[in-house]
Amino acid sequence: MLRIILWSSQAQRLQEGKTLAKTLAQETNILPLVLSEESTLEEIAKLQQRESLTDTTTLFVKLDSVSDASTALQVVNTAQAYKGDYATFSFRNGTEIWSAPELTADALVQAISGHQTWMMDVTIVRDEFIQQVTEAQSVTSALLKMAFRAIGEHSQIDWNLENISLTTPLQACDTRLSSSQCADLLRYALAVINIEDLFPQHSWEEYPEESAAACYHSLAAKFIALGELPTARECLLQSDQLEDSPRSLALKGIIAMHEGEVLSAVANMVSSLQEYERRKGGESTHYLSFTPSNLEVINSRLQSGLSALNEQQNDKAAGFFTDAVFEFDGFYKESGLELSKYSS
Repeated sequence: MLRIILWSSQAQRLQEGKTLAKTLAQETNILPLVLSEESTLEEIAKLQQRESLTDTTTLFVKLDSVSDASTALQVVNTAQAYKGDYATFSFRNGTEIWSAPELTADALVQAISGHQTWMMDVTIVRDEFIQQVTEAQSVTSALLKMAFRAIGEHSQIDWNLENISLTTPLQACDTRLSSSQCADLLRYALAVINIEDLFPQHSWEEYPEESAAACYHSLAAKFIALGELPTARECLLQSDQLEDSPRSLALKGIIAMHEGEVLSAVANMVSSLQEYERRKGGESTHYLSFTPSNLEVINSRLQSGLSALNEQQNDKAAGFFTDAVFEFDGFYKESGLELSKYSS
């Protein structure tokens, strides 16, 4: 069974959608719902209350992208034939292509950012993956949460299942999400996907605790980059229960800088550098070791930081010590933290 929701945040599109819904009903014997974005989210919330949804698939169509009958019929016919669990469509107009990133569990954390664009304007979802999705602001966010549930269940996902050719330029641009929306998505992903699937590159069998700690460091850095400092701090609390790490100390220092606590930042950065020095070159008892690429630069930054401290220039000292930490370990830049925000 197929359910169709035609939605838009624009009143004019909703009026056009009513006409389109009548045409689709005549051609397919399915009467689509025509809803605003707010009403679509309310409809998703109603679906949570149903006991069993496994035999139904919902097709979400954003009217900003699909407004003509022939394209809509093409989309509905594909949706009716689809046997998988979750799929998106891509669009083409001439040389321009709009598509969703083909997310897998191991690429998900990196993909969730304010720079990423999401083409979710036509999405097919088996209704069991609508369950446990709570979202009050964005249909795009809701659809991504459904995708995360499917990823967590190792279900069949078909990103860009079919490419729709358009005769006119796409009016709606790919959606970008705010930092707070990205943070909410990341928290949701952590709730429905095993952390081992999100970070399969770590040595889980040999070093389970340090692997978990490394994941929490990556998550803390991600939440800092998104401006979600309380959640970042929670991640570091988890990591500290697993191992003592120079990364945890440095990330605490970065949080302190964001909060204007300069002396705390200095103390954490100095402690981090000391711990990096102890872990330099590798130890058999640790999963991760750290080999700096340029000790000369690190020592120079360290000396500059100490000189600034002696002159009571604490802000400069914090910046120099942060420079040294970023030189010691490429993790911070790779995690999306910008050195320019913290350096002298």
